[in-house]
This record gives sequence, structure tokens and C-alpha cells, in this order.
Amino acid sequence: LYKPNNNTNLPLLVYYHGGGWVLGNVDSHDGVCRALAMQSECAVLSVEYRLAPEFPFPIHSTSMKMHSPGHSSADSMTPSS
Repeated sequence: LYKPNNNTNLPLLVYYHGGGWVLGNVDSHDGVCRALAMQSECAVLSVEYRLAPEFPFPIHSTSMKMHSPGHSSADSMTPSS
């Protein structure tokens, strides 16, 4: 979860990284999520999912997990520059 500030009442943007279900991951799109949070003033939740060819599309929703980079509490998550 990326937050532009410490406000606890922010709109939420759920971000599924690009790559056609084959390429990329939450780490490769970290900069994009940080920029989205700062420029939109929304909290951005980055979703990690299994990639093809090992896990062909469509994936089951239980294989997705939310990414909170280095944080254990959603209330304290503020992206660093």
C-alpha cells in the first residue's frame, strides 16, 4: 500500500501491473505505484499475481496477494522517495 501522506481517509486505487499476465511484478512497478500515489493523492494498493506460462490466464482470484512493501501496518504506510 502506497500512501501520499499520513491521512487515514484516502481514496483507494487498486493497481494490477501490466505485462499481459506474463511479465512484470510488484517490484518492477514500484516506481509507477509511488508516482500514482503522490500525483493522485490516493492510496495505491499493488496486487501481485501468478504469471503465465506456469499459471495460464485466467488465474484464480485466490492466487493474488496484496503487496505492502516493507510495512506491517496499513496506517503507517507512506512511500519514501
